Amino acid sequence: MKRLLQALCAGLLLAAACTHATTVTIGNTFFGCNEPRKVAVSAAGGVWMPCIGMIVELLYFPGDYGAVLPPAIAIDKIDLPPTVQATALAFDNNNNVWFTDYWGNRVGKANLATKAVSMYPVPAGARPDGIVFASDGNIYVAAYEAGAVYRVTPAGAVSTVIGVAAGHHIRGLATKGGTLMFGDYDACRIYEYSPLFDILVQFPVTCQKIYDVTIGPDNLVWYAGGTKIGKLTTNGAVAYDPAPGTIALSLASAPDGTLWYAGDSGMATLQTRVGQITTGGVATDVALPSNAGTAAAIVVRQSDGTVFFTMPGSDKYGMIQPAAATAPDVMVVEFFNSILGHYFITASASEATGIDNGLAGPGWSRTGQSFKAWKSGPMPNASPVCRFYGNQAAGGPNSHFFTVVAQECAAVRTDPGWTLETTSAYWIVQPGAACPSFTLPVYRAYNNGYLNHDSNHRFTTDFATFNAMGTQGWIKEGVVMCAPH
Repeated sequence: MKRLLQALCAGLLLAAACTHATTVTIGNTFFGCNEPRKVAVSAAGGVWMPCIGMIVELLYFPGDYGAVLPPAIAIDKIDLPPTVQATALAFDNNNNVWFTDYWGNRVGKANLATKAVSMYPVPAGARPDGIVFASDGNIYVAAYEAGAVYRVTPAGAVSTVIGVAAGHHIRGLATKGGTLMFGDYDACRIYEYSPLFDILVQFPVTCQKIYDVTIGPDNLVWYAGGTKIGKLTTNGAVAYDPAPGTIALSLASAPDGTLWYAGDSGMATLQTRVGQITTGGVATDVALPSNAGTAAAIVVRQSDGTVFFTMPGSDKYGMIQPAAATAPDVMVVEFFNSILGHYFITASASEATGIDNGLAGPGWSRTGQSFKAWKSGPMPNASPVCRFYGNQAAGGPNSHFFTVVAQECAAVRTDPGWTLETTSAYWIVQPGAACPSFTLPVYRAYNNGYLNHDSNHRFTTDFATFNAMGTQGWIKEGVVMCAPH
């Protein structure tokens, strides 16, 4: 039975879905912001929109994820030189916002404090679009028409670093570690380029056209491919369908472990489509008011999970606030029994108090270790945890067992040595190739004592503790859950 459990745990990816009510607000742009393009969020939580002749800011208090936001408390703008139309934005570490001017073949820099603006030309006809600030301190720009990526130094010096095949166009630009990720709009390929080693690698994907590239909460590269939304895994590209009738044009990662997409219906009269997709590929559109009628760019503020999108054709922007807080709301506490040599975890505060008071028998005390989870679901990209207790009358152990993997839960239920206590002791994230960036890995160690009916597992987020169990003769089974921060 133990070998079966270990096999079931290997290589499983999360595919849980969450549909929940949201609050959608559609607002007119301000300060005369016309054709708002690729919205971005600064480190201070300000929402910035590039427009014709200006960049405008809508500032909210940053808050904990799930907290109710107050009304806007400040708005501001940076005036740009005549004829400049900002397209996309990126913030550096020196209090500057950088932007592309698609039609003007320029890259600009505006100081957020002084509002002084500097403009730097790129090659004629390049049509600079996507822009990112990279870990090497430089700005990188994807030029749609030229099919090239430019490096822009802090002083504004522009140089070409890489290009795709002649006649092809680049859409989307993101950084992952020290590499640049971008898409070949025409050929449905994702490129990974290392400026340090000057190495270019390409990955074929399934798409209509590649419109955007981002890094997902699972630390994988995701792309908006029109009729497909996809990701790059160690086993190759995987493509999913957005909600029916949606053409996905842009993507943004959310702190709850999902991604948000924006686009349109692709019909004669375009209708904005905004939705949420889990890392397992389950997509759901959000119902938008009828006055949202053009294609959108999208961003998610990481401090509170609020979604912002722009509608260039109608000079409007939208804001979506998830109705239910998805911050972790329960602590999974660990106990140790000095008599049995067993570890036990519980997400029930009343059960923990009972153990403290001796209701579970002598020898139990808290170890001081714990990890966060959710009390109940459904939650985005989270799954319920099954809890079992050994059926000693049938030869089972005097111990508990926990699993977030549905197949493993089903397999253990067929073993007469275990009794299912609940299918939802708490909710937590399943590990894929790695735990998502908003989580910590939960390691499981096994004492290999099943044959003498002394089977016990220990669950910990502390890697040093996990290693120490191995030196004590426990089997280090690896990462079996991912706990939210």
